[in-house]
Amino acid sequence: MENEERDYFSKETIESFSRANVVSVRDSFGRPVLFVRSDGIRKRPGKQIWRSMAADFNREFQIGDEPSFFGHIVRPVRDDEESAAAFEIIAHYLFRKIPDPVSGQDLYLILGALDRFFSDLPAIRIDLYRVGMLGELLVLLYLNRAGWASVLDSYHTRETNRHDFEVSPKLRLEVKATVENATRIHSFSHSQLVRKDCLVIVASCLLEGSDKGTSLKDLFDEALGDASSLNAEACLALEAARYKCALTPDDPGPKIARERAESLIRFFDSKDLPHLEIPDEIRGISDIRYRVDCNQGTPISVEEVLEKVQSEIGHL
Repeated sequence: MENEERDYFSKETIESFSRANVVSVRDSFGRPVLFVRSDGIRKRPGKQIWRSMAADFNREFQIGDEPSFFGHIVRPVRDDEESAAAFEIIAHYLFRKIPDPVSGQDLYLILGALDRFFSDLPAIRIDLYRVGMLGELLVLLYLNRAGWASVLDSYHTRETNRHDFEVSPKLRLEVKATVENATRIHSFSHSQLVRKDCLVIVASCLLEGSDKGTSLKDLFDEALGDASSLNAEACLALEAARYKCALTPDDPGPKIARERAESLIRFFDSKDLPHLEIPDEIRGISDIRYRVDCNQGTPISVEEVLEKVQSEIGHL
């Protein structure tokens, strides 16, 4: 494919290109670019540069003697490996998210939201973040095998949400993970333990390192192994989480004894865990956090968890 300036190219045939709404192309320097088909309404061309990518909206294109058509071009801003990895995730999301031609304004809103995933990442302790992700993926895959087929679609990594899994307005799942110890002591925000507007189920994970065990990369690969079954937002959230873990072929992340870790997963109703008898919000005071010994609560079985999910959303 090429525009009238002959600076974009694709290996797609004219027939396949005419059916696609999102196509991977290359510019004249060989750099990856995405073509997104416009809704066909000719509007004034425009450009936008974000921190991680740039877009040209409502460009006119022509292939050979075919009638001209309109589309949008999306490209990474930088050429470094980190930007290339982020752009690959963005590309996967757009392929899944855009089933029909889209207007420049709608694509602008989508790209603006995507940019926030990959710009100004919060300062994190990578080792602690990786441990947290081990726990989240372990629980996600455990519940998936236990019969909750749609659990992956509840996953998110939005910093504004209080909990790891937002099942419904009335049900949340919070995952806590630590290196194995008998006390199951985890750090909570006070608001996670005393919510009255919804049920919060806490999954406590005890992890044991193992040189021959399952790596964090293995768990990501498994969770994303059947990505076609995931909704676009859940797939993006998992891909963005993997991106933040900075995994490489030489560094697949920490490894755990998976069978033992799964046997030690325990579920609790958050209201049954020890907590301070104070209101959820106190004027002038915010972000109250403390450590809680979950062994002081009464565990609920995975079957009970699935029953609560089914009663809330009507299916698994």
